[in-house]
Amino acid sequence: MGSLDNFVCLQCITEPSQEREPDSEDENVTALSWLLVNAKSNELGSVQHSVVKSSEDISDSTTTSELSEAEQLELALRQFEDFLEENLANQGEKWCVVTDGDLTLRHYLHCEAIKKKLKLSHNFYTYYDLRREFRKIAKNGTEFNSLEDIISYCNIDTNNNNPAGLDYCRLMGNAMQYLISKGHVFKEPEKISAKYEPGPCIGPVLDETVLRARGLPWQASDQDVANFFRGLNIMRGGIAFCLNMQGRRNGEAFIRFESGEHKDLALKRHKMHLGTRYIEVYKATAQDFLRIVRGPIDVTQIAANFVSTKAEVIVRMRGLPFSTKPTEVVKFFGEDAPVYRGETGILMVRGRNGKATGDAFVLFETEEHGRAALKKHREVLGSRYVELFRSSQSEVQQVLSTSSNLMAGMPHLAMLPSPLHQHPPFHPPVFLPPPPPTPYTANAGGNAKDCLRLRGLPFSASVQDVLDFMKEHAAYVAPGGVHMVYNTQGRPSGDAYVQLISQEVAQAAASDLHKNHMGERYIEVFPCSNSEIAAVIASSTLNQTKIPPMGNMSYTPTCTYPVTSGIMGYANSSHMNGHTVDSPMVPSPSRSPPTMFVHQQTPYYNCVLPSNGLGCSPLNYYPNNSTGAMRVRMAPYVTPAYEMVPVFHHGYQVGEYGVGHCR
Repeated sequence: MGSLDNFVCLQCITEPSQEREPDSEDENVTALSWLLVNAKSNELGSVQHSVVKSSEDISDSTTTSELSEAEQLELALRQFEDFLEENLANQGEKWCVVTDGDLTLRHYLHCEAIKKKLKLSHNFYTYYDLRREFRKIAKNGTEFNSLEDIISYCNIDTNNNNPAGLDYCRLMGNAMQYLISKGHVFKEPEKISAKYEPGPCIGPVLDETVLRARGLPWQASDQDVANFFRGLNIMRGGIAFCLNMQGRRNGEAFIRFESGEHKDLALKRHKMHLGTRYIEVYKATAQDFLRIVRGPIDVTQIAANFVSTKAEVIVRMRGLPFSTKPTEVVKFFGEDAPVYRGETGILMVRGRNGKATGDAFVLFETEEHGRAALKKHREVLGSRYVELFRSSQSEVQQVLSTSSNLMAGMPHLAMLPSPLHQHPPFHPPVFLPPPPPTPYTANAGGNAKDCLRLRGLPFSASVQDVLDFMKEHAAYVAPGGVHMVYNTQGRPSGDAYVQLISQEVAQAAASDLHKNHMGERYIEVFPCSNSEIAAVIASSTLNQTKIPPMGNMSYTPTCTYPVTSGIMGYANSSHMNGHTVDSPMVPSPSRSPPTMFVHQQTPYYNCVLPSNGLGCSPLNYYPNNSTGAMRVRMAPYVTPAYEMVPVFHHGYQVGEYGVGHCR
């Protein structure tokens, strides 16, 4: 910075906000004082003072005479700007603001301007810190933590008794005179970043520069977080949102600042408000930050390549139809919000199985285009409305990583395999031996609420309708995890159970889908556990069919599988509904009582009840070469087919129309 002609000593007078949260340090600016110091003649001007009326009632510490001259902050700042223009700018003078510490500009004025939605001029983005300048001339490493330390070092006589801070500003002027008289050279001033710069995170990350913010609105963007910390310099790509297992923001973020001093100032914003919510601010570590911003090398490279352009805005699309193509996205935004570089400015998110997740990231060249794009929030693309949010590179990386990891344990096949067409339509998928344990059955029988109960379904609803209702959450349904519930008359009850891959995903889905519509009906969605499902089954279906609960049933056969000749036998003798099975059942050429015949087929999603008495274990995706079938002899003549379902419910999967009488 070139040689300066003048310095403007600026001081803010503050008082605690009357609406601040407990433990918050939120303060309001109630007055501004400033003093002109001529660097050439080393003379002081007169102290200027402007009272600011806060948004709350003025406290008793402000006198009645001052209240009559009270002005809004905007008017006080304009008065300060007019003073600079009249006395300096019009005279061709060069100047810079001087403050006692960083709080005046970085914390008080910029924070207040954000709350009042004011735009500060360029004069408030560069300044000299009086304490830092004195540290440069102190030869013995003296610390200057207050103006009193500086006055004591300079041996200046103090008389600071004015509550409005006029003498405080004059003492700052005296300290500046001391520096000028000593020939101190004012080099580069402190600079306040006017805009947060997204992009790849570079350089070493230190523990003393990272903090954690909690309680952020779910729709908050990185620019909203940067505005909350306005006045403090955030490193490029230094805002990393935390995502849940579903890939949605969970209200937390890690922020990396330029220095530890800025982080310490950020901690003072603990429980200040962003919109209508207060934000909790805590210390964090570099490891916390890096855990979020660093993913697998390939994912990191994809995200970096995608955002390494001149585009200023990244918009995340959520809820896209799975068949959406980039050309449709470009057409969706239209000419009002042109996508940067057309189709190459769109990143469609896919899971590990290569299928679309319903998410996409879109680049826009300017802020204006980005704002125009966000106005299309909840507009319809295809047959679904699409949610739009401002995003960041770290979120791009996290969503890509999350989608890849969540799909890691799923089979590399379509979610809904087609049934084998060689079977007649009246032989649907039915009894199958339980598949081997998978990661999704770890909580079977436990209290982890990784399932959903859907209530109020249309009676005509199918499994595909349930999956469509789940929208993007369908990607996280455990294999075979959709279970339609039928009443004792064999008709749909309007209920269904859905098992997801984790409790976090289930909670997010419940909050997002509760009371959404399927057709003309709204659907109630509640998180539940496997044990709760078992209790519902035992207390309703089994009691209505007059069959004892599963816990009291002694029928626990092990199957000899596959079975030759199309007959499924049992390795051990066991009781079944009062009948003893001593040997594998074979068709009898003679006259037999009515039997239940079950044909094996590729399993499908829809089923009558959860697959066992303790939870929803996955369906077997893959057809088996065995032609095994089961025939149940001695079934009661009056027993409808659907009442036999709970008998075999324990340990086997039962499909819709999976039980039929042999005639």
